[in-house]
Amino acid sequence: MLKGYSSFIPIFLILFNISYIRCIGSPFEHEEVNYNWSEIVIEDFGIIQEMVINSNNELLLATKYNGILKRDLENNWEEISSVYRSLNTIAIDNDDRIYAGYSYGYGLYVSDKDYLEWNPLKINGDECPIEMLAISKCGNVAGYGSSNFYLFYEDKEYERIPANVFYNGFTGMCVTDDWKIYLSDYALYGDQVAVGLYGGGVNLVKDGKPQKTGLRHISVEDVVSDSKGYIYAGTRSTIVKRYTIFDGCGIQKSCDNGKTWFCCGLDGYDIYSLSICDNDILYAGTKSGEIFFSIDSGNSWISAGIPLEAAVSKIIPDHNSGIYVYADYRLFYGKR
Repeated sequence: MLKGYSSFIPIFLILFNISYIRCIGSPFEHEEVNYNWSEIVIEDFGIIQEMVINSNNELLLATKYNGILKRDLENNWEEISSVYRSLNTIAIDNDDRIYAGYSYGYGLYVSDKDYLEWNPLKINGDECPIEMLAISKCGNVAGYGSSNFYLFYEDKEYERIPANVFYNGFTGMCVTDDWKIYLSDYALYGDQVAVGLYGGGVNLVKDGKPQKTGLRHISVEDVVSDSKGYIYAGTRSTIVKRYTIFDGCGIQKSCDNGKTWFCCGLDGYDIYSLSICDNDILYAGTKSGEIFFSIDSGNSWISAGIPLEAAVSKIIPDHNSGIYVYADYRLFYGKR
């Protein structure tokens, strides 16, 4: 696991952090299914921040500078958002309404199911800047931004919970049906911090404050939950000043609300993105451009064919056994 270190990283600090990392699992074996991959070319779409699929199997893209784009079943693109700048993320609920999170000055907007009307949501009269959004299987919607957590209820009441933290380096977020919020985090090295590595792992929000779970001191790029309440974390290598001091530990899984974790597959891979569909099929995209999915809660894994040769930063399945992938600023679609 330890590839190299230099004098600027005291060996006792590395040993200290290794004790927190558990890469337990059998050697990785997987089947392979042939997917036909094609690139979807969009002119001037900019940077894709997030991707979602609605109940009509239409793809919706949150772009950094061009608002929200919708691709219909005839492969036509339409710009549907009323605010175009500073879009950070989107999420879609069970009624096809889109939640769109923006930076300061815009906050959070919610559409109707036909995307014709967009209404700003204000908490205590203020726009709430949103950096991340997550939605559970039953439709619970949670957001994070400007050191606050936001809970959006079906009866249109909204609650802001001060996060009691001024750290904005979280890499992913998910919310469960019982309103547990999990945040993934990248491990950093503090030159002036005596304990060496800090951050990293998966946090569980309690009383508005992210608290460490049993997975810590390792870089986690994304986190998702399934309908059973299982939590999955996609880990990646931790690099300090050009040295890889911890390899990625594949997909880490917790069945007890984050108390304990174990590797359920893809050990040795750097996982850059995770996604889970309605029937609990779990998808993972890797740094090397490979796509894997599991139909049995991570017990076994299937490869989706030829690697895309670029890090997969976003992945989303549609309702017709297809997969949309965003890699190296390019959009791809794979179909069995």
